Amino acid sequence: MSQFVAGLLFGMVLQISVGPVCISVLQKGITESFKEAFLMVWGVVLADSAYIVLAMLGISSVMKLEPMRVGIGLAGAALLLYFGIKNLLSRRSVVAEQTAAAAKHGGSLRYGFLLTLSNPLTILFWAGVFGGLIASTQFASPSDVYVFAVGCIAATLLFLTAIAATGKFIGRFVRNPAVLIWLDRAVGLFLIGFAVKLALDVFRH
Repeated sequence: MSQFVAGLLFGMVLQISVGPVCISVLQKGITESFKEAFLMVWGVVLADSAYIVLAMLGISSVMKLEPMRVGIGLAGAALLLYFGIKNLLSRRSVVAEQTAAAAKHGGSLRYGFLLTLSNPLTILFWAGVFGGLIASTQFASPSDVYVFAVGCIAATLLFLTAIAATGKFIGRFVRNPAVLIWLDRAVGLFLIGFAVKLALDVFRH
């Protein structure tokens, strides 16, 4: 099995764990458009790629310093909390203006990027993954590490693109403004819950 396929399969397994990013991509597909949801997916891919590169460069060692880990972790939780509250207070009456502004200023791409960055402890996860695989001699050559990483990123792109398309499909049948408002609020509460969980995890470890 090629390292790309191995990385792709590994990445797909990780996608089973539904998190705030997946839920938010689905929401954007339902409430806005496939285009905006797909732009958000690329923001996620860019952030994931950045985290993997940082993990491979050994930046994760900085994250193991207690003050740095706590500070960055709480900053991520605060960002998640911000997005959660923003969704909670969403007004569907201005959704058209929000969608137009997002398309003009790259808001969906930025949103996906920042939402993914809101969990900086991901660096430690990827560092553990690649460190363990390298230590167990799973890679025959250094280039295999990069091919495996590309496979992981491809899994994120494929899975979340499917989620965006699913959101667009559901959105064809969910056009009632009241329903969309409650969807925003539900996602807002979901993001706030993840923010609280992230903050607790920061202090727990």
